[in-house]
Amino acid sequence: MTTDVRRRHLLGAALATAAVAISSRPVFAQSRKQVKFLFDVLPNPKHALFYPAAKKGFFAAQGLDVTIESSKGSADVIQNVASGAAQFGFADASAAVLGRTRDLPVTLVAMVHYKTLMSIITRVPSGIDKPADLVGKKIASTSGDAVRMVMPAFAKMNGFDGEKVNFLTVNQPAKASMLMAGQVDGVCDYLSALPIYREAGKAIGLELKAISYAEYGLDIYSNGIIVHDDLLRSDPALVKSFVRAIAQGLEFATRQRDEAVQIFREYQPQYSEAVTREGLDIVAEYLLVPEVFTGGLGSMSADKMDRTIKTTVEAYGLSKAPAAASVYTNAMLPGIFPHKA
Repeated sequence: MTTDVRRRHLLGAALATAAVAISSRPVFAQSRKQVKFLFDVLPNPKHALFYPAAKKGFFAAQGLDVTIESSKGSADVIQNVASGAAQFGFADASAAVLGRTRDLPVTLVAMVHYKTLMSIITRVPSGIDKPADLVGKKIASTSGDAVRMVMPAFAKMNGFDGEKVNFLTVNQPAKASMLMAGQVDGVCDYLSALPIYREAGKAIGLELKAISYAEYGLDIYSNGIIVHDDLLRSDPALVKSFVRAIAQGLEFATRQRDEAVQIFREYQPQYSEAVTREGLDIVAEYLLVPEVFTGGLGSMSADKMDRTIKTTVEAYGLSKAPAAASVYTNAMLPGIFPHKA
């Protein structure tokens, strides 16, 4: 295996490493309520926001024994929570909207990524310096990738024809290697993955950048915490306890970032300290928005949720939009606010 190929292989391994479930379970925790929390994908630095809730005892303080596992995307999280395979999940708001249109009983109870992390990651130079430059370019994505599906709405607001972007459907691990090898002009991914790509690219003399959907006008919610409607109705105290611990963890991770990086790397050592910190800083920026300082961590506004629903309905060609009240609620929030620097 040549050095360049090996480095591209290592990038794929970092982006698709085997999941390691973590638990908040201390000794003698049998009396604690056992729940399962599903990540949207395999652990990566954007998830560094959550590990302090387990490590620092926030889950335990709420009487919870939480096991964290991974899924194969937001749609998978929605399906698993809807089926009762897990009590809580971390999923994209658009996936929650889609779930509602398919009669899947899940509700968003806290927002985490207040701005969409959707982006196109490209090489430098690639001829892609602004959204309209995507026309005619070859972009790798997985089947049903949300970044790809929202392209028509993103293109419309940026004055180009999204149908003229040439998408190539590939498996998730293949995206990174194809970009590094120059086989595609860009890949669909979350902005929080950019540090991983950059570290691998630097090792083989490549510079990488991203076209961020949020920076070019796509103002919708992204990932948040979901729960099954039955649990929301039957045990709101449990839901409130879980959301409180999550909010405490978010507050800690954004305030004590150096420690949050070290906590994450205890569980996911394959990521360097630099990559983890850069990824955490990105998601912290997308969390610490003005509405959080006025409404508290996890809070969602009616206007932005309406816009998220409208954009999703348009992007996926849905015939009917679900009622916003069926998609989200702020009733479970603990009223925890982020630290002001």
